[in-house]
Amino acid sequence: EFGWKGAFQAGEDDGMLRIEIAEKDLSMVYRRVDDKKWRFTMKGRGWEVDLEIKRTLPDFERREDRRGVPSGIVHWLGNAVSGQVLTHGASYRYRAARGYCDHSWGPVPRRVGWHWIAVQSETMCLVSLVNTGIGAQLYTQVLVRPVPGSEQEPHWVRLDPQTVFGEAPVGSPGTAWTAVSTDLELEVRIRQGSGFRERIPPLIPFLVDIDHQESFVSAKGRVRLDGIWHDTDEMFGVMEVHRGTW
Repeated sequence: EFGWKGAFQAGEDDGMLRIEIAEKDLSMVYRRVDDKKWRFTMKGRGWEVDLEIKRTLPDFERREDRRGVPSGIVHWLGNAVSGQVLTHGASYRYRAARGYCDHSWGPVPRRVGWHWIAVQSETMCLVSLVNTGIGAQLYTQVLVRPVPGSEQEPHWVRLDPQTVFGEAPVGSPGTAWTAVSTDLELEVRIRQGSGFRERIPPLIPFLVDIDHQESFVSAKGRVRLDGIWHDTDEMFGVMEVHRGTW
């Protein structure tokens, strides 16, 4: 687990996006190599990361236009991740491991809340966002993979966006959530969680008042496609729960 607050430097290398951090105890470079490949390197005290991230599936992109100001998010699931992570004397090597990344842009309302999940397995990918506040967003999408021998390409299918996340204590390993709609029934279990609370000023936080939780989760249940329910295998990914004012 790693946390950092600060400003990134963004630019381009040969027309490709490049984002970096250069500080005394931390260096990071995230750059796009081509339309389907990224390189991520990071180095700090006692650890080092060098990964190649290759896209293998269609992305899911959601765009918004709030009073003439564009915003949106792109999800990349099913990425093949290869490389090495060194941490405090231990070494971990990855070869075409399944990975996830996303990119969002645009303004965020000062007072906002959301439940968001992105999970995947060998056979299925699923993303869902329930966003409250000004300019609220709702979407739930599942990536359908073709059966072996089919000429059909993998494609995203829209599910009922009115997903309800069942409230549960946040952050404890083993804690179970539910994500339910007319097209979705999932049990979501927290495998590992981290979060923060920020209050400015501390006693009467009228400037900043945030509760934010990020968790590594597993999810299993069923989805309805074309009126037929399909069981999922166990999917893994991330979940965020956010409430507050900033």
